[in-house]
Amino acid sequence: MAYLGRNVRSNYYDTLGFVNDPNRKQGLEDLLKENIIDIKGISTYLLKFDVPAKYRIVMWELLLGILPKHCASHTFVMSQMKQSYHDLKRATLITNKTTDESNKPDLLCSIYLLEKNINSNTYQDFYVANKSLKQLARLIFNTVKLEEEAYLIFSSFMNLQKKWSTYTKAVQLKMQHFLELEDSDLHQYLENSKIVLNLPFPEWFETCYAGVLQDSTLDRIIDKVIAGSQLILVFVAVTILMSFKELIFKGGTTELLGKLSNIPYEMSEMIVMESIETWERHGSLLI
Repeated sequence: MAYLGRNVRSNYYDTLGFVNDPNRKQGLEDLLKENIIDIKGISTYLLKFDVPAKYRIVMWELLLGILPKHCASHTFVMSQMKQSYHDLKRATLITNKTTDESNKPDLLCSIYLLEKNINSNTYQDFYVANKSLKQLARLIFNTVKLEEEAYLIFSSFMNLQKKWSTYTKAVQLKMQHFLELEDSDLHQYLENSKIVLNLPFPEWFETCYAGVLQDSTLDRIIDKVIAGSQLILVFVAVTILMSFKELIFKGGTTELLGKLSNIPYEMSEMIVMESIETWERHGSLLI
């Protein structure tokens, strides 16, 4: 049955022109040039393949609903959205929600909180309680680079993640299930030692591991989430735990949390690659 599923997906990729590397790139370019863009085709590409960096942002914008599928409307829609962003930015500066315009992650967070109507009495409390918000803003800005588009993607991505936040407990149970399949000894040890209770899984899932893995390695994970696979985040958690298995068995919870605060680039890259490979081996699960 799993083979049949892969075969059906392969046939669908073939119809889109995603057969080998040269055809794959041409197939993507053809998709993006259509008068009415095939959103499902864009999603399929992000789920299946590594994305050329120059196309990543527009693909995110299409799947997040920032840009419409009608190609002719893109310039007008984007100009209107950028104008709305600058109106929000001006309001943020006038109301002293932020005073440092040069700190882009803080600026994006402040504008987001203003847009979501967090009033002045609860603003600081909300910001302190949601410090992971800044890490995600930094990740998005470092990937997108352009301030206006970074905010549009950040805001839309936050809305997407909030949608999934009600499933955090179920997602965590899925993580335990797949960890047991991948490494039963580690799973059993974590169950018995209760170390798992000290790990910030909800924050990891909400921010796509911003502040845990290096920003420059996470774009492929965000690709999968935006394309519809929240469960890729489960496999990242499984891979992280397996990567620190030796330290976990030593029982050093404090040391473990310290190591997980900023994993070096080479290890981050390895974790992302292995997470995607494991996710694919289990059928490229979506939700």
